[in-house]
Amino acid sequence: MRTPKEGQKAFTADPGSLDAALNLARSHERMGRAEQAMEAYRHIARRWPTHIPARYLLGNVLKAQGRFDEAAD
Repeated sequence: MRTPKEGQKAFTADPGSLDAALNLARSHERMGRAEQAMEAYRHIARRWPTHIPARYLLGNVLKAQGRFDEAAD
């Protein structure tokens, strides 16, 4: 498991890496940093639009925050 700081360092070193981006998003989510996790998942969805798991994970974070309308999109 990576901390958000480690995840950010890995992502900064290789911003074109889907794995690094997912690790960053997941580390934020594990640490309870919902806003940062949502932004990271949104970045993944924009950068890799066919990556369905990132959209699913974003929806889960939105749902956990009670943002059901956004999660449904």
